[in-house]
Amino acid sequence: MRPNTAFERMRRYAASFSAGRRRGAPLNLNVRRLLRPWLSWIAVVPAAVAGWWLVVVVAITLHGLVFSFCAPEDVVSGACVAPWFSRFESALLYFAVALSATLVVLVPTIMAPAHRRLIAWVAYLVGAIVALSIGGLSMELAIAVASGFIAAVLASSVYARKVA
Repeated sequence: MRPNTAFERMRRYAASFSAGRRRGAPLNLNVRRLLRPWLSWIAVVPAAVAGWWLVVVVAITLHGLVFSFCAPEDVVSGACVAPWFSRFESALLYFAVALSATLVVLVPTIMAPAHRRLIAWVAYLVGAIVALSIGGLSMELAIAVASGFIAAVLASSVYARKVA
């Protein structure tokens, strides 16, 4: 019987490789399978750093955008001294710290080809150590540790082993 759909033809074509009737690799559009597992493991740490840098770029861009709304009479020596601007800077800093801690945990967890629960907790611990070495004891450290912990707990629950 001839396959009647393109999907069925592709499924049978891919099955012929696993049965040993063809040599080489089947056509596969799944990106995870195209990337070898070792390449995914190599990409875990740069992915965490890229997540952190993404937040830095977004925060700097947001800061510059909101700075443009500062009135010319409120700009003194290149700094906005409007009363609302200091509150915005604090809120932006706390938001960026929380988002960067979350991404530093979640991005490598998603990138890892296996052991994702372990990767989430390792990324959290490494991120907490780096945050402690950068900032010392401060409100930013508390926010980073708390948001990273929440991200690690969520990642652990998402990638929990299913008990049948």
